[in-house]
Amino acid sequence: MLVIDLFRAHRTEKNVDLIKKLGWRVAYIPGGCTSIVQVHDLYVNKPFKTLFTNLYLQRRADAGDSNATTRQEVVDWVIQVNQHPEIKSALRLGAEKLNKILTFPVEAEKDVEREQEANARREIEMHVS
Repeated sequence: MLVIDLFRAHRTEKNVDLIKKLGWRVAYIPGGCTSIVQVHDLYVNKPFKTLFTNLYLQRRADAGDSNATTRQEVVDWVIQVNQHPEIKSALRLGAEKLNKILTFPVEAEKDVEREQEANARREIEMHVS
């Protein structure tokens, strides 16, 4: 299943046809709900990036230079950040929010159809006027 918002580019005939060819189902996020459904962006990404950046800056300060970071250092930082209490708390909160969203029935496909009908009516009205 592909979950996307109602952004016009997501709903072009080309994209819709591709999605159908791939055999995917689409769940459209109703207008105004994208920020609610993007749980990771809201609750996890910012604290993760902040903690990760702090580790990188500390490494640079400790090394006294800007030598390239090793792949192993990056892996270690990701593990360290994922174990941080703030990230664990953010993941729990995000999961709770997502659970509330997923248990709320949304008729997004009907929303898309209604929007398409409204757009068609507006275009007709523009040509008639």
